Amino acid sequence: MSPGPAPDLNAAVQLWRQGDCIPGANEFMFRMDPKLPTTPESQEAVRTDPEAAYVVHPVEGFMVVTQTCDLVKPIEAAPFAEVSPLVTLAPAVFREVQLGARPRFVTVPTLHSACQAADLDRTLTIEKACLALWPRQSGCRTDLERRRLSLHLGRKRQRAALPDGFAPWFKPLRNRLARLARSGSPDAKVFLELEEIRVQPAPSWDAAAVSVFIWFLLKDEAPPADRSEVLREWLAKLVPMPPIVSVDARLIHYADLQASDYRDSDPLDLDHFSPDDAED
Repeated sequence: MSPGPAPDLNAAVQLWRQGDCIPGANEFMFRMDPKLPTTPESQEAVRTDPEAAYVVHPVEGFMVVTQTCDLVKPIEAAPFAEVSPLVTLAPAVFREVQLGARPRFVTVPTLHSACQAADLDRTLTIEKACLALWPRQSGCRTDLERRRLSLHLGRKRQRAALPDGFAPWFKPLRNRLARLARSGSPDAKVFLELEEIRVQPAPSWDAAAVSVFIWFLLKDEAPPADRSEVLREWLAKLVPMPPIVSVDARLIHYADLQASDYRDSDPLDLDHFSPDDAED
């Protein structure tokens, strides 16, 4: 029996967009040294094969991280694409990812109900022809979702070099925000209205004494409301600690933020924090 006609690979791949997903069980592969296995997966591989040089382990699916403009190039000119594995996160962690505060992960809009995100610490290079044969699930539905996804992907490579003293200084508020994702408290509603948290130093992060301004940026659909009491409660948890000598903040919509303040501030990265077990 003769094989069926070959698919039009270029036409099939041109349907794909950055953020699209390959749902369901799949396999991720990475290189390792059998003399120094450091992850549970590589240690298991060495137990199976003492000379193993590669690890192949199951994942929940993939998200395409390659930019759309590169995906649609002819395979002959650009034969490769990059994908990252999908993981299911705890609701509190997933909410922080939505805020852009954990650059290791990026959420997929069409998978929000499942709390799934792409793990950008793991990226696999594939031939784009694979996409022509794999099932495709759209990751974004609107231009706004596509822009947000692209922005969050960029944060993985654009982290601010915050001073060493920032993490312990911010931790009391970080602990509070982490609990709000699973809380019914009055400020939980405000927390869920946030799109992003940005921090702005004066005169700079390298200064011996730094004044910090925090921009709590609301989603466009968040209605006008008096959130001043919530802001006061959050600021009360931030006590000056060298090199940070003062702090102020605003809870506003993007439309009320000057472009220069956005340019001169940094998205908050919580990946290097771990919340305390003690209650506030």
